[in-house]
Amino acid sequence: MGTDAPRIVPDVVSGEPRVLATARRARPHRPAAGGCPFCPGNEEATPPEVSRVARSADGRWTARCIPNLYPLLPTHELVVMTPRHVESARDLSDDEWLATAQLLVERYREHEDHPDHVVSAFINDGERAGASIPHAHLQLVAGPVTELASRWMLHAVDPGSCGVCHSLAANDLRIAERSGAVLCAHPTPIGNGGLLAGPAAHDSSLTRADPEVLAAALGMACRAAPTDVDFNVLLRSRPDLGHWHLEVVPRRGYQAGAELSLGIGVTLTDPAEVAAGARERLAHA
Repeated sequence: MGTDAPRIVPDVVSGEPRVLATARRARPHRPAAGGCPFCPGNEEATPPEVSRVARSADGRWTARCIPNLYPLLPTHELVVMTPRHVESARDLSDDEWLATAQLLVERYREHEDHPDHVVSAFINDGERAGASIPHAHLQLVAGPVTELASRWMLHAVDPGSCGVCHSLAANDLRIAERSGAVLCAHPTPIGNGGLLAGPAAHDSSLTRADPEVLAAALGMACRAAPTDVDFNVLLRSRPDLGHWHLEVVPRRGYQAGAELSLGIGVTLTDPAEVAAGARERLAHA
């Protein structure tokens, strides 16, 4: 961990949470493959691992979870999703997605047992999306409910009124279905080209999720993401609230005054056009 531990502080004007994480300035920036701390043989360059999924008799890992040396919140872990030096999550195999999903469900169960924390996970795919190490990985953070819950709170809903259920069932926006997971164009995305993925059946908590469903949702979402821009994948889950789901956010355009001032997302692309393009990409993935 860096010398300056991250702190959550309130904005002096609005009271909204802000994070001071000055140690993150020391993060390595896009090392070459030979010096990549996430590649096999370089495990000593990372903190001792928390957990791993091994697929071979000799214990070689397919995915491994490690603490982040430069944490954004007091709990900040990385899931290295493949031993291969693959830059984009678009290129992961089905087996690598399953190993990643198994670790992710395990870590959610571990952290959501803490009564005072909420958990969030995300993928930064590409430099513009925030990736400083070009080796496919996922990040998981946990922080205090009282200070952070409003930032990714899900409304308590039943299946009959669930917006995720309705969106995934909308035939005109549906892109694909696989292993109990559905991918569609997001009807109300944060920005241009947003996608939405999740279990077809209403499921409020990732701690109870079937890793195969999560793996299918992750794989479809990343393979269907636009290929000409970097993107983020946001995983939203909270026990007994909402419907766990993924949102793909292509990093096309930028936040201008309206987005920053009003705290809103703006999209200029019809979700039906987004669905058509994603179907084409997924068909050739």
